[in-house]
Amino acid sequence: MKAEPGMWFALACGLEGLLVCFALTPWVRAVAIRRGLLDRATQFHGAHAIAVPRIGGVALITSFLLVWTSAALVGPRLGLPMGDAPMAVPLSCAAMFALGFCDDLRPLRAKIKLLAQIGIALVAYAGGIRVESWTNVVTHSVQPLGWLDLPITVFWLVSVTNLVNLVDGLDGLAAGMVFILMALLAILSVASGNLFLLGLCMGMAGALGAFLFFNFPPAKIFMGDGGAYFLGLLVAEIATVNANKGTIAMALMVPFFALGLPIIDTGFSIFRRFLVGLPIFRADRRHIHHRMTAMGFSQRRVVLLLYGLCALFFLLAIGVFIGKERWLPIFMGVFMLLVVMSARVFGYVNNWYRLGHLLSTAVLRRRHTKYALDLARLLKIEAERSESMAELLDHFGMMLHKLGFQSASLRMDSRQWEWTRPGAEARLGAQRQCTQEFRAAGDGRLLLWADAARWDPDTVRLLAELSAEAWANAAARFASARDAASKEAFP
Repeated sequence: MKAEPGMWFALACGLEGLLVCFALTPWVRAVAIRRGLLDRATQFHGAHAIAVPRIGGVALITSFLLVWTSAALVGPRLGLPMGDAPMAVPLSCAAMFALGFCDDLRPLRAKIKLLAQIGIALVAYAGGIRVESWTNVVTHSVQPLGWLDLPITVFWLVSVTNLVNLVDGLDGLAAGMVFILMALLAILSVASGNLFLLGLCMGMAGALGAFLFFNFPPAKIFMGDGGAYFLGLLVAEIATVNANKGTIAMALMVPFFALGLPIIDTGFSIFRRFLVGLPIFRADRRHIHHRMTAMGFSQRRVVLLLYGLCALFFLLAIGVFIGKERWLPIFMGVFMLLVVMSARVFGYVNNWYRLGHLLSTAVLRRRHTKYALDLARLLKIEAERSESMAELLDHFGMMLHKLGFQSASLRMDSRQWEWTRPGAEARLGAQRQCTQEFRAAGDGRLLLWADAARWDPDTVRLLAELSAEAWANAAARFASARDAASKEAFP
């Protein structure tokens, strides 16, 4: 008897989420533009040449809270109690959004954000969102986790939160991926008989569908860290609540497979940054969507192709759900095969025989990276002290000299700056060229040349990217310290 009102309840929640978010998003966008809450168009790793409002998460979290409130008021009258979805879900999601929103307004240090995320996960655990047992895939027996339930729950909640945030680097990608995840979680809710949770999934699917109207390339608004953190935590919590009294088995394995794209992307990113000595949470231009863009695909096509890849992982997750533990080893093998294929197709490892070379040279490359990051911090300090653009460029030339480059050509809008290492004209031998494009007070391009006999292509590419980022940040700092009308031209 519950099924029919439950389905109408879910459809009503979906419609509410759709209408609320569709109405709120333009208003949030207008407020963001009026108050200057825009994505920093001058940031080095950005994908837009113009500033875009970055607080779209406000519309998403508001839609969710309204859907939750309506469901909590109407659901019990239809015989759909909210006991399986504790109050810790909206409270922790609101707290996680607030953390990301603060980061959108004023960037926070990675350690501070991680500690805050752990604290919010602990609050969710105390509120009843926890993984308390696991299923043995061989004997199919359920075993309690004991004291391990706390660290496993916290790790799960924090990991999924950051997975969604890390994949939010292209217009519409994170919103579309979570939309697919909500469809999967809705199926799991129906299978488990949790129709109240089904209503929440449908509500967020509707809200995300409306948000994608404004977020699909070219995006008119971004969800920001606030929206990404909130969506990531919500996915993790719904998956946990959907489990049979917290049993870690298919209820968590299915979302794990569905999150295949961000897991692969994040795994490669962490491994790559470890090899070169970059901070794990540092942004770069080596994510899957960046590589596809570099292959010549438009942003719209990249998003559609990645939607297709997400759908493939969605089907894999459905297969895991249908097959239960019996087919899990087979699907794990398919998952690993997709990982290997992704590494090859997206250029993470063009030649598997070179992997040994990358590992053997990791220590030396990490030293180069640390030195370049130290020089970049010094250049940013000099940007505040420099009296003129010419003086700042002299400091930048000194940085390039210390990194071992032979010559450079820097263009910013219509202005040009050339630099040559003293004595480089007399040097013979092949040169490696690397081009980096960026935005810092305008469109820019930096061409660098290095001695081919001294530097391998991977090291040149890494140091060139760090140098271009250092200049973009220093130029932005220099420009912000002075009135735009009094900017000095290049010498």
